[in-house]
Amino acid sequence: MSSLESFKKRKGLGIIHLNIRSLIQKDRMDHLKILAAQSDPDIIVLTETWLRHCTNDEDIALNNFILHRKDRVSMGGGVVIYTNVNLQANVLCAVSKEKCYEFLALQVSLGKNNSFVLIGIYRPPSAPHSAVEELADLLSKFSASELLVLGDFNLKWLSNASDHLKEICGNLNLTQLINEPTRPNLKEPTKSTLIDLILSNKADKITASGVFELGISDHCPIGCIRNSCTNKTGSRLVVRRNFNNFNEQAFLSDLAMSEIHLTLEISDVDGALNHFSKTFLTVVNKHAPFKKSRIRDRSSPWFTGEVSSLFKARNKAWSTARRSGERDHWLTFRQLRNKCTSAVRKAKSEYYCSLITSTRNPQNVWKIVNSLKNNSPPFPTSVLVDDQLISAQKEIGQVFNSHFAAAGHIFDKNSTNPLNKTDLSSTVSKTHGLFSLQPFFSIFSC
Repeated sequence: MSSLESFKKRKGLGIIHLNIRSLIQKDRMDHLKILAAQSDPDIIVLTETWLRHCTNDEDIALNNFILHRKDRVSMGGGVVIYTNVNLQANVLCAVSKEKCYEFLALQVSLGKNNSFVLIGIYRPPSAPHSAVEELADLLSKFSASELLVLGDFNLKWLSNASDHLKEICGNLNLTQLINEPTRPNLKEPTKSTLIDLILSNKADKITASGVFELGISDHCPIGCIRNSCTNKTGSRLVVRRNFNNFNEQAFLSDLAMSEIHLTLEISDVDGALNHFSKTFLTVVNKHAPFKKSRIRDRSSPWFTGEVSSLFKARNKAWSTARRSGERDHWLTFRQLRNKCTSAVRKAKSEYYCSLITSTRNPQNVWKIVNSLKNNSPPFPTSVLVDDQLISAQKEIGQVFNSHFAAAGHIFDKNSTNPLNKTDLSSTVSKTHGLFSLQPFFSIFSC
């Protein structure tokens, strides 16, 4: 299994892991949606998400998936797991230790007596030696269950640097399923490394695993297929009437020629209703028959056939370059990868510009604009004023109103002071959702 296309055709539960190197970076969510559409996974594990407490779940949501996350308090790191809405998943453990690791464990239930523990792990390169021991202790708590661990350990599995981790895996009966480099060096392929791993203590339940096409970040997605009694979720089908060949005059003519007028001659109410319904639907079904259609995922309506073809060409170039190892083939892949990035931005820009241009209602225009906004900061949970903590939203609003009203009054009195020499940042400080307001008077005291 070496391509997303073959992964998509699987039978069983499909799980993908990717070190995404910032989920909130420009275009990352767009490319993640494309990855989900190309592979149709049941579970997605992301590491190095770089999320902060001010990142709303809505900003990183995927259609038909439930979001589970464990962020690092400071910048960097973090783990996110998306589970299909048809799966029952509960968080068992979520731990973040600064500069050491992030650890997120879920209990995934597939039916009666059919469940396993799914764990996402990120360990930064600078983590101390003790971090591996601590991760081993966390893993051992779930060793009695079936374990499936996916993550970026930043330890080169194909070198001696990972010997201690290999020993721990042996002690916990964990088998490492990935055997190809996951962080390729496109200029010097011999320096590529295998640091993204899939570990299982029930390897016989994993029918396939592999490394997929490089695309979103400098890490390749990896994935596996677990045996499952639950069938892969298929596309949704809807039944609706087809009006493509509908002719209003022909419809009205056939309706007039029918026996629908006899409805008024039937004294029994139920009989009259049955006659009317049967006669009317017979004519309707002739002119607007029912048609089954598949619901397409419109979370990325700008993802055109042209963009899709470009992504397929990129994936094909990746496979060719990995097989041959030739520099020219890697160069072709890099060029196509850059074209894909540009194509996504162009298609998205053209789609929304066209949508806004064709919309005359200002209210709808603002709905479109607001749908493009991401990572909006939340309303502050509390405000510190004169060493007094205020948490009621109404009182917080009044405090801000009074604060900035006072600021305007002071600026008016001190209009001779050049504003470009005044550091206003000292008046408002924010730490993890807690605002602290100081009077403006202090900045003009000199």
